[in-house]
Amino acid sequence: MNQFFLSVRGMKFKALLFVSLTLLALSPVTAQHLYTKGVLIMKQGNDLTKPITIYDSGGNVTKKFVFTDDFDKSRIINPLLSWAEYLLLIFNYLGENKKYYKAVIDEKKKHVGYILKRDKQFRYESWPEHIMTLPTVDFNADENPLRNQPNEHAGLVKAPKKVEFYYPKQVVGDWLKVVWDTPRKGVGWVKWKDKHNDLLIERFYVM
Repeated sequence: MNQFFLSVRGMKFKALLFVSLTLLALSPVTAQHLYTKGVLIMKQGNDLTKPITIYDSGGNVTKKFVFTDDFDKSRIINPLLSWAEYLLLIFNYLGENKKYYKAVIDEKKKHVGYILKRDKQFRYESWPEHIMTLPTVDFNADENPLRNQPNEHAGLVKAPKKVEFYYPKQVVGDWLKVVWDTPRKGVGWVKWKDKHNDLLIERFYVM
């Protein structure tokens, strides 16, 4: 099996086989607070030779870079997620006007930047929309148990111990419907965020 995947709960990384020592050394963050309505995600199929330009509120260029395999080492920006090898660049979305998207360019310092809409390099996804684009998710079943309906009083669902992947199928409020197919098929609901807007699931972007 030659599988490789990235899990992000905050910025928590996991990998199977052929993973670099650099990736393994990253310190996990056990939770992520969702303080925005969604994300600004780089579109797949972009012309990678075209620079990505970040502006300030006055329309002045503050950063300009090409998203290549060496980008993650450059520390030009500190986005929500950056993995150049798999063309994953994701910012927290703060809003937009007719001309620009507004996003958090540096998560540590909470620096804000603006990206021209006409460049068509990024798209906005609400958090529920974004979760539904993920190939698979994971969660702590002890703290966030599976249920047969999207409410805290519904009956519990016991998944097999050897479930390899949970696939997101539907979002209803704070609840996420997941299915699995190994070792046998099943379905259940888990909370994807709590009342404090803290994320309760791990997000996998690459399988």
